Amino acid sequence: MFCRYLLFVASLASCSSILQAQVRDLRTVGGTVQYIIPEATDVTIELCDASGKFVAVLFAGSQSPGQYRFSLSDVRATQRVPAGQFTLSLKAGTTTLVDRSFGENGHVQLGNPCDVETVPDGGLFVLERKRVSSGKAGVLKLTADGRPGSGFGPDGDFVELPVAGDWLAIDNNGSLCVPCVGNIVQVLDRTGKPIHNIHTSAPTGGAIGPDGKLYLRTGYGKGLQVFDAKKPGSASPLLDWENLKDGPVLFRFAPILGLYAGPSMATGMGGKLYLTEGQDPGSSRGTIVRLQQVGDRIERRYFYQRCCKDCIGLALDDRGMIYVTERGTCSTDRDDRIWQREGRGGITPSTLYLLWDNDEQFNFLTKWEFPELKGLRDVAVAPDGSSVYLLEDADNFAIFHGEMKSPTRDLQGLGRLWKYKLSYRQTLTIPVEVK
Repeated sequence: MFCRYLLFVASLASCSSILQAQVRDLRTVGGTVQYIIPEATDVTIELCDASGKFVAVLFAGSQSPGQYRFSLSDVRATQRVPAGQFTLSLKAGTTTLVDRSFGENGHVQLGNPCDVETVPDGGLFVLERKRVSSGKAGVLKLTADGRPGSGFGPDGDFVELPVAGDWLAIDNNGSLCVPCVGNIVQVLDRTGKPIHNIHTSAPTGGAIGPDGKLYLRTGYGKGLQVFDAKKPGSASPLLDWENLKDGPVLFRFAPILGLYAGPSMATGMGGKLYLTEGQDPGSSRGTIVRLQQVGDRIERRYFYQRCCKDCIGLALDDRGMIYVTERGTCSTDRDDRIWQREGRGGITPSTLYLLWDNDEQFNFLTKWEFPELKGLRDVAVAPDGSSVYLLEDADNFAIFHGEMKSPTRDLQGLGRLWKYKLSYRQTLTIPVEVK
């Protein structure tokens, strides 16, 4: 793919905080694009058409100081870009800023939330295991600015359900899939009305692909089933990895016990499937895995391990950027002693990673730490990547009354949903011609 043809005159930067962006001398010379980086930064190179509409990401990753160049003649073959006139944008130094217009000064108060998903119109859905106002479990609908939604359930913004899982999946038409009591996945339409049930075994993670397929992590994380989300549970799954001879070895470890419940799952175009795994039973080290559906098989393609610890939230935007959250721990002396006693490595802040899948490997761009947030539970992202939503559940993923607690449905109170805007310290734009 394209990254093979991007010529580095310096090695990739290590997984650390990215410095102030000062990219300079972006230009085209004899069919090549060139630029200079004086200091380490994250770089995203995008192609847009004459109207400014996004076409493709040509490269995204962290780069060390040096001079870089790539050939435009390679773009068409590797990125499936048609010939023509385009605008190339180089964006560097990605930053985050709390969106104070969202909810109450940047956040929405919740009870015991465990998953958040966005929909194309900018709205949000949150899976609540214990709502503050009623103590009931179900799905909450919010507007893009964090206000109560409408047209969803009897109250307009909430549908009560016998929730029995930690995830929520939504398709492009607004249909929802929710794990409920009885080893079923309940499918709702966009108004919250039940459509049908899908029967499975211990669905511990789920995501709906652009093609309408429902991918389920089953059997407490040991297997994978693929359903047609539009058909009731009496239909057989399209694929059942638990019943295949080599099924159990597809996944290394399902991090469903201990301090975080998972695994997180997300889907992309063309049968791409992403999920988080643990590296060893009982370990807090995490792995981000890329799978691919090919015909009636699911193939494991590649994975990313560097810097990952307790990676619980996973989301994709329409550009193929991957957002991963680490839960983080509390930060008091007493809590530090508890973490050390449990062998968890002491205090770690809540963290958000940004990666790019170039169809060959994961490229690391940057990470942000949020020491003010306690116990990140999930991440959702606006389709265009302009903002991210961080779901915080401090009671459920931290120290409670001086003791380490596993996920439980009995705690309530400090759940919050935050919105952060993503911007760039520097954006450089030039016209280019792809032949």
